[in-house]
Amino acid sequence: MNKKRIEKNAPRFVILALAILALTLGLSSPASAIITDLNGDGCVNFYDFSLWALDWLKGVTEPNKLPVYVVKQSGVPQYNASRLVENLGIPTDHYGLECGVVAFLNPNTFQAVPVVSVDPNLLDPNLLYNEEGVPPEDIQGIDVNSLQHMKIFPDFNALADINNALIYANLVPQSIKNATPSIVHSVFSAADVCGTTMVNDVNLDTEVVYSFSLNGKPLRGPGEHISVSFDPCGNVTQLLYSQRQLEAGKYVSLISQAQAEARFASMFPGLTVEPNNTELVYYSPPAGQCGQCGVSAIVPHYDCGGTAMIDGNQVTLSRVYISATDDPEFVHDVNLIVTVTDSNTIHASATVTGGHPPYTYTWDSSTTNLGDYGDCNIQYQIPPGRNDINSETLRVAVRNKNSIVVYAARTVSVYVPKSLGAIGPLDNFVRDFGTERGVSNLCAANQRDFEQRMRWDGVLQRFSWSGLWAWEWDFKDPACWNPGYDTIYVDNVDMTFYLGHGWPGGFTFESNRGDKWLTCADAARWGNAGGWGNKDLEWLALLSCQVLYRYPWEPYPVRWAPAFNGLHQMLGFHTYAYDAPGFGWTFADGMLGWGWWQWPLPVRAAWFRANQLTQPKGTVAAAMGPYYAFHYGPWIFLISNYNDFFWGKGPVGPDIRPPFISGFWYVQNRKN
Repeated sequence: MNKKRIEKNAPRFVILALAILALTLGLSSPASAIITDLNGDGCVNFYDFSLWALDWLKGVTEPNKLPVYVVKQSGVPQYNASRLVENLGIPTDHYGLECGVVAFLNPNTFQAVPVVSVDPNLLDPNLLYNEEGVPPEDIQGIDVNSLQHMKIFPDFNALADINNALIYANLVPQSIKNATPSIVHSVFSAADVCGTTMVNDVNLDTEVVYSFSLNGKPLRGPGEHISVSFDPCGNVTQLLYSQRQLEAGKYVSLISQAQAEARFASMFPGLTVEPNNTELVYYSPPAGQCGQCGVSAIVPHYDCGGTAMIDGNQVTLSRVYISATDDPEFVHDVNLIVTVTDSNTIHASATVTGGHPPYTYTWDSSTTNLGDYGDCNIQYQIPPGRNDINSETLRVAVRNKNSIVVYAARTVSVYVPKSLGAIGPLDNFVRDFGTERGVSNLCAANQRDFEQRMRWDGVLQRFSWSGLWAWEWDFKDPACWNPGYDTIYVDNVDMTFYLGHGWPGGFTFESNRGDKWLTCADAARWGNAGGWGNKDLEWLALLSCQVLYRYPWEPYPVRWAPAFNGLHQMLGFHTYAYDAPGFGWTFADGMLGWGWWQWPLPVRAAWFRANQLTQPKGTVAAAMGPYYAFHYGPWIFLISNYNDFFWGKGPVGPDIRPPFISGFWYVQNRKN
């Protein structure tokens, strides 16, 4: 019997086997038989058993109930954490333990490439230009020959090392969670501007990462995470261990996939949403951030995603977890009341019933950055802004103790005339940043947290635009076709953080100040004018789906190459991304150095660490930047900003502008 025939007849074999088993049980114990006349022929026979088997099989693949898992213990005790890092060779004063989560990352060896210091006297002085007037502390060149011959730590050794360490620390995951290790790598490539490969997909490390499941469903989320990365010599470059002890509890009725997809679509008013890849999972919220140390139950969720057409382009929407049950013991209900006074003053109140308190409230406005509001009541005045405002959409996301989120939104009529304010002048030696949130109904907490963490470190905030006031024009250069204002906003700061929807060719905006999407062509320089970085911008970070997607035939996302004109790094995602709690704070915290890290991370490393700590397994972060190929005898060194730190936290490389841009490097974390 060939393979195709086996696959075709497999369901029949299963049904037959189940029917025979049921018949055997029923005949051997007729008093306990539960099968009756199901086909209406007046007797209980083989056909009834077949129907019963079909119903049973359908129930297995499409459950209408699943258990909630009760958290019996959360986090790692200090003693076990110490034994884990000791066995892995991590200095005991270099790791963090917060809310029972063990975390370590070495900023010098994580995703490391072999580099050498290049004598600045051997380079064209124009290459060393920096608009801040700060000469680079250390000109580093990536050693192409050494990189191409680099050997990674063997998979078998990596698996053995982490297995032994978990046993030694008595931290082997519960068997109930079906922990399965796999090997992934950070992958580096580089090619010149003509597409000629300089470095072809070199693995930089060997990472063991675990996947989990409960009751046959994937268990996802940062609360259940084990990963360890090894450099080529077998030294640990990063560790993350977050686990909860779980026990099956009450069964809850599930909403249908169609209901979950309808709720997902309702989060994007004005868009026709095409759901895709919806999956029934268990979601485990963060254990070490966002106040989630006290989670008491893990509840089934639908992992929802989709696409929508925006002005003729198909964009990938940020994925969201939707609770798979409405059981009031676990899931709360939100009633939102919004009123308006004086045409621009908003009063709102969210009443919550059911679920597990305490509740946290995140408010999103289509016009106004609501900052640190966290109460069930809110009052604010819409300030005069960038255009006349005739309507306001207010949305609240209410998160309960177990990190189950319920959303409610209302749209009201307002009137606010425009009054365009001016941004402050650019000052040398001032660290500054800005944020642009292209959607009004997602990512508000991540925008707020990123801004707060940056301000705490003394970084000057130049602008903060959200929803209808985040404009495509802010990303376009005055010198470009269909010009914009990036010299006032995006290119007038050291770092810009964008949050919103995307696709491989760009990212989106709600406002009609432009065409609602910024494409790579919109961002391109014209000759040596325009583009990003020709005034100030060093780092552009994009919490957006697929903006740095690399097609199989590409060495790097070549479409973005013409946008670089002094820009050091572009950070984004190869895959979809989630509006994951804590991403904005973790990214800023990693760059600036505090909390778990004890030292600042390179900008690139901070981005990948935020992805690892907050995004579910399967998301692939990415980064790219330009290089100048410096030839020294038979050797080639790629002078780049791969190891840039944020200003004041470590070395920052030179601005690399045309005609010195020889090509681009690209790095992502992905499966083999």
